[in-house]
Amino acid sequence: MKKISSYFWGFAAIAMMAACSNEELVPEAGDVTLPGIANGEAYLTVRLQDASALTRATDGGYKNGVASEHEVNDAQFFFFDKDGVFVGKASVWNGGEDNGEHGSTGNNVEFKGNTVLVLRGVTETSYPEYLLTVLNAGDFQPETTLKATSEALRQWDNTYKDTKYFVMSTSSYFNNNEEHDKFYYATKVAPSNFQDEPYKDDSMNPDKVLQIYVERLAAKVQVTTGPDLQPNEKGLYKIKNVSIAGDPNNEGGQNEGDMDVYVKFSNWGLSGTAKDSYLSKQLNDGWKTKDPFANWMNATDFRCFWAKSTVYGTDPDLSYTSYSELSSTINGTYNPKNYGYAYCNENTNVAENISDNNVVDPAKVTSVLIGAQVCNAEGTPLDLVRHNGLLFKKDAYLNYVVNVVNNANPFNAYTSYVDETDNETKYKKLDGSYLKLVRDADSKALTVVVDEQQFAGEKEFYSITEVDGKKVATELSTEDAKKALQDCLDAYTTDETLFVCDEAFTNGMMYYAIPIEHLAGFGIEGNTKVIIEGSYGVVRNHWYQIVLDKLEKLGTGVFDKTEVIIPTTPEQKYYLAATINILSWKIVNQSVEL
Repeated sequence: MKKISSYFWGFAAIAMMAACSNEELVPEAGDVTLPGIANGEAYLTVRLQDASALTRATDGGYKNGVASEHEVNDAQFFFFDKDGVFVGKASVWNGGEDNGEHGSTGNNVEFKGNTVLVLRGVTETSYPEYLLTVLNAGDFQPETTLKATSEALRQWDNTYKDTKYFVMSTSSYFNNNEEHDKFYYATKVAPSNFQDEPYKDDSMNPDKVLQIYVERLAAKVQVTTGPDLQPNEKGLYKIKNVSIAGDPNNEGGQNEGDMDVYVKFSNWGLSGTAKDSYLSKQLNDGWKTKDPFANWMNATDFRCFWAKSTVYGTDPDLSYTSYSELSSTINGTYNPKNYGYAYCNENTNVAENISDNNVVDPAKVTSVLIGAQVCNAEGTPLDLVRHNGLLFKKDAYLNYVVNVVNNANPFNAYTSYVDETDNETKYKKLDGSYLKLVRDADSKALTVVVDEQQFAGEKEFYSITEVDGKKVATELSTEDAKKALQDCLDAYTTDETLFVCDEAFTNGMMYYAIPIEHLAGFGIEGNTKVIIEGSYGVVRNHWYQIVLDKLEKLGTGVFDKTEVIIPTTPEQKYYLAATINILSWKIVNQSVEL
């Protein structure tokens, strides 16, 4: 653990500012002199403790994280007077110790650290009463008041990416003590916590040690598979009886049949994440008495299981990801080669801002995106498209399009090939391989167009005419062949939806979106289950454990792996079943079925 010793800058320098609000501060009992007043130097021994990360959806209790999740590289201590006006800061770190094995359950406190702070230039009017502790944010500067400092926006994610240290701050909770609840995101400091000389052995007198509880600004998410969802020897999961259209017939229709397909999970990631975080967890006074929040106010464990995020009460502006950016591993560990976790800012909101007609909008909440591929039994990805609700193999769909338009307005463009059975040259009308799908820039729909790349290179094309009862092939220029196919597409006006796909599974790529649930469960109105505040959301210092229990349907197709995915409310055909736990890190468990 890195030792930091950048000591307190003098309180005397700011005594003038503090005097305005601290004039009423007097010795705590009778004529007893406050420690340090005689020589202007007081000592404060603190013990840093982690208010352990928590899991929700179902309450999984507390669980310790891995060692690096609570390492401290920098500790700052910001002091404020009784009115919450900033009076000074210290920066000291003398190390710490783990509290239990990583991953063990039952401990609310994950680690402890001992620190001795030196306050110089103290006077009766410059004694601080509140302490806000910030870890691993060395560049952070306080505001002039405690409230403004607690509400300072912090992009902890950049700090973690650059340094691999998690930003932490004093934990927030109500305990029905007026002095504490006035600034619930800070530690109340009593004059008795100060000494006029360093206290070297705090184990002898724990009352002399100020206990400080901190929590990470990050929420943690993990995805695993349950015992009932097991792959075959090739790492594939079977989905039975999926209806996929086959090769087109001569009338321009398609044959449809049920077949077993397989799913291969790739990586997963988070979508719909908040772009920043408050430094301190923000709470509502009304939560003290309102369910379920009152039950989530755990003063014994120095924490609260809900929060007002930076998007709380708004139509949230969130960050999204693409398929190619999914990087966490299902059933993964903390090993960099098999990384199984993802972290994000807390994202909470009121129910009306995240749902429509009592259905959660996965684009308005933080969701897990499970990346996958649909395959055949050998694990080879299947290129599929969904057209008018029906799944096709992509080449079969494009051939279907060519047959339909050709039946309506026949075109005359062929390629040649040598039939190996009789070694004769034969001719084949341009088929679906000369078409492709593109994303329309305006409508964003997937539409069929001529694939000009297929006409590139030294290829020979022909038109076929009948002369004296015989078919005669005449060489056709590349441009004329391409024009013949294009004109045929343009002439077809019977049903323009023929050229539009609902979705495409390029190289079998697809995703399952799982909105992350919190601990509230759901309300009941009559016989209807309703979304309430706290049904969905991610809260700092909680560990959300998503367990995949069942896999029965295909996910949502991915056309281009670099396109940003903004998940939409899925139809039943995309239903995914999962269980979520949140953790010391407080654990939240959530099970889902896909």
